[in-house]
Amino acid sequence: MSGRDEGPPVAAPSPNEPEARIEPMEPTPPVVPTGAPSAGSKRWLLRAALAVAVAVLALIGSWFLLRTGVQVDTWPSFLPDAGSTSITRYSGPWISAAAGALLLAGLLLLLGSVDLVRYRRSARLSE
Repeated sequence: MSGRDEGPPVAAPSPNEPEARIEPMEPTPPVVPTGAPSAGSKRWLLRAALAVAVAVLALIGSWFLLRTGVQVDTWPSFLPDAGSTSITRYSGPWISAAAGALLLAGLLLLLGSVDLVRYRRSARLSE
């Protein structure tokens, strides 16, 4: 006994039986939508508009974060006949957050443009 579970014996095909032929299927033509743009294509337009709106908010937030990260302090003059002294301070976490918000805005603009292209293609195909 081998350790394998063998199924019931299969009879060999008789020489008089014709072999089963597998005929190739004809390729089906591509489905072309007709009529008005579907709800799926309108979803691309909505996603594109939402992505662009959030990207604009991220750009505005990035600008505020950068302004918070760069501070200019004005000190009285150190020398008697000189004007005031300005010292610029840079805060790494605020500037990093501004860079992250800028990156997010760029990715959202890319997403919005891709969705807009998808909407235009689906609207063109449905004509």
